[in-house]
Amino acid sequence: MTCPDCPSSIPTDSSNRQVLEAATESLAKYNNENTSKQYSLFKVTRASSQWVVGPSYFVEYLIKESPCTKSQASSCSLQSSDSVPVGLCKGSLTRTHWEKFVSV
Repeated sequence: MTCPDCPSSIPTDSSNRQVLEAATESLAKYNNENTSKQYSLFKVTRASSQWVVGPSYFVEYLIKESPCTKSQASSCSLQSSDSVPVGLCKGSLTRTHWEKFVSV
C-alpha cells in the first residue's frame, strides 16, 4: 500500500527540470547567506516530490567549492570538472500560485 501524502522518489538525472531547479535555487540561497566561499552543484544524489500547498521537490546533492568569492560570482568560471565534492546539502522548493519557498 502506498502513502498518498508521503513524498515519492523521482529521477535525479539532469533532464528533470524541477529537480535541477530545486537544487540550484537552494544552493543559491546557501551561497547568498554564506559570507565567504561560494559553492557549485556537483551532482544531485536523491530527489522526491510531494503535493503540499503546491508541488514540492526535496533534493540531496553534492557541492564543490568554487574558486570565486561572493563579489566575483557573476564573472567567475567554475573549477575544473575533476574537482572533488566537499559537502552534502539538502534543500527543497515549494511553489504555490502566489509564492515560492526555498529552503536549505
